Amino acid sequence: MALRSRVLAAVVIAVPLALVAGCSGSTAPGPVQAAQASPGGSIPAGPASGPQSLSETGSTLLFPVLRNWAAAYRQQHANVSVGTAATGSGKGIAEASAGQVDIGASDAYLSSGDLITNPAMVNIPLAVSAQQVNHNVPGLRPATHLKLNGKILAEMYTTETALVIGPGAGASTAGFARVEADLSKAIDADHAVFHSGATAGRNAFTGLDVVIVLAAVLIAAGCAWGLSRRLAEYR
Repeated sequence: MALRSRVLAAVVIAVPLALVAGCSGSTAPGPVQAAQASPGGSIPAGPASGPQSLSETGSTLLFPVLRNWAAAYRQQHANVSVGTAATGSGKGIAEASAGQVDIGASDAYLSSGDLITNPAMVNIPLAVSAQQVNHNVPGLRPATHLKLNGKILAEMYTTETALVIGPGAGASTAGFARVEADLSKAIDADHAVFHSGATAGRNAFTGLDVVIVLAAVLIAAGCAWGLSRRLAEYR
């Protein structure tokens, strides 16, 4: 089936979501105390006795599942409280990095730069999210489902990308180039008008400097003459 280049395909893509776990700083809530490690391993069998609390914030996409997990975990371990908040991936990463929360949830993995800046942070994949890309194919009957594979989808995105940043006449790059050229012409024309006006104004005052000097000399002479006459009256 031939598809137009401007089609946005519909497809469900599995995108891993990462949980950013951070070491708690001095301002963060106290970490959950672990119980004695299970035999033959270093992973604790469960939380220690006594009230324990953890704080989580970040991804709004992950928030529903984390909230359900926190409630389910509390049913099994009544002494452990996990506070969750939907504040956005960026805030989740920032607060976990700063030690303000125990767990920062993010839709995307931490970048290599983030991991270098915050070596105590770790990426923990938690869930898979379904991402939908809407399509608009002229002539396609309602409720018709497109069956797309990775190759077709990639070609669609490649075509759309070419329309945005490609060198072709129909790409937006060419349009921006035309706008830039028109703006340059308008700026040059404005500069020419300004230069012409400034030159005309300067020419209008040609010789005025000589007149001003002569007027200043005459005024000074007049003042001197008037002052001498005034002084003569007191002699």
